[in-house]
Amino acid sequence: MPGLRNRSTWAPLLLKTSCIKSCAKGCSLGLTAHLTYANIEPVPVEGVFVYPLAEKEAVVGFEASIAGRLVSVQIQSRGKLEDCCLDCCPTSALDTQCTNGKDWCCCGNSSQDMQCTNGHLILDEDLERGTFIISIGLIGSMEIVSVIISTTQELPTLENGAIRLVFPTVLTPIVRARMVPTKSENGGRSEENGSTSCFGTSPGKADRLLGSSLQCVHAIFTSPATNLSPYELSFQLLVRGACLLAGLESPTHPLRADADPSAQSASVTCITLAEEHPYDRHLEIILHLSEPHSPLVILERGRLTFSQYEQQISARRDFVRCARKDPESEKKLEFVRKRYHKDILCSPVLMLNLCPDLLSEPPQLQRASRELLFLIDRSGSMSDLNISKIKEGMLVAIKSVPPGTMLNIIGFGSTVKTLFTTSKPCSDATLAQACEYLQRMRADMGGTNLLAALGWVYQQPTHRSCPRQLFILTDGSVSNVGKVLELVRRNTCSARGRGRDGVEF
Repeated sequence: MPGLRNRSTWAPLLLKTSCIKSCAKGCSLGLTAHLTYANIEPVPVEGVFVYPLAEKEAVVGFEASIAGRLVSVQIQSRGKLEDCCLDCCPTSALDTQCTNGKDWCCCGNSSQDMQCTNGHLILDEDLERGTFIISIGLIGSMEIVSVIISTTQELPTLENGAIRLVFPTVLTPIVRARMVPTKSENGGRSEENGSTSCFGTSPGKADRLLGSSLQCVHAIFTSPATNLSPYELSFQLLVRGACLLAGLESPTHPLRADADPSAQSASVTCITLAEEHPYDRHLEIILHLSEPHSPLVILERGRLTFSQYEQQISARRDFVRCARKDPESEKKLEFVRKRYHKDILCSPVLMLNLCPDLLSEPPQLQRASRELLFLIDRSGSMSDLNISKIKEGMLVAIKSVPPGTMLNIIGFGSTVKTLFTTSKPCSDATLAQACEYLQRMRADMGGTNLLAALGWVYQQPTHRSCPRQLFILTDGSVSNVGKVLELVRRNTCSARGRGRDGVEF
């Protein structure tokens, strides 16, 4: 159950309001959420904010405000992080927390098992990399905490090209215990469906409702978020992109879509909730694009123009030293390249979104791209060993032929025997026939009459926009080499010979 939690008991603090503002551009989502929590306990608690990261999601901003005190974060590389738990938590201490063959921190461990002697949280590798956790300090009794978190995420697509948005459960927690008034609202007491109230209860009673004191530590960070009472929800999603929306839907909530009436095109769509949030489900939206399988290019402009960025680079002392030491333009360009990851927010970024249609085969792939003809020598000079090697190589070759290729196999000796009367597109049935033909192939066709075999090949009509490639597999010497070369030169622009007795055309 992520969100703002009491570090000593890992019980969730009460969420009062949730304001979600997001913007979808192509297959990327930028989100900023303003969350307001309240400490309803009679004693101060230490707050820890837990935010599980979705796949391909990153936190780009965080800020918490408590009684005039501001807490923010700064992104650092992993090499600069404090590495304290290597000495304060030896391996033996971790080993003692593994029982019955289960992983560390399985059900039954107390919250104290999650921290080392220095007070730092101990997480496994998966939780460490997939969870944003930050301590926001002491929260006084009945104090209000304001949390602002900003994230960016690459959105997944469905098979039909639609974009699926599943908003974090931290922002829309499910209400487990509802307040049901039994007397007048003018000061009367109220009862609830659950066994305890979220207001006016003794410390730890609400904790027992959720079982947070002894619940599985892994579930604390990964299970869906819950809240003890309804909260105020405000939601807005702006959809911008290179193509228009063909439609939208939500399996969880009724939606309302609006656009600027003065806009010349509906390139920006504002999506809000059409009805009040029911508090028993999380929020999911599916966007249907008008061109889901067409490449979409989106340009995000940087903070600086090219001239402004050029002036900023030229004013740097390290750039001036580099230019004085080596005034060549290549060195200056190398300097800018090394700074690209540091100045990425200053420069424009181009994003390409491509979701190919893998369910239906495009018409272009149904057309033949080439014609492959295999001319195999089946004369008596082909020994059992040679014909066996050709069979093995041909099986590999035809199984590697891409779909849409025209295929035919011609065996020659004194006569010509073909697999098909004319080349056929490569398919499962065609490959099965080719494999059967190769298995039955023998060196039993007399002499090596390559000239007649080539004459038959060149008499076959070529397919439009389908270049022909001819492979000749033979081990025998050809008697009429001159006539064969002349025939090949008249019909072929290029040819290659391979082997001990290969002839260069």
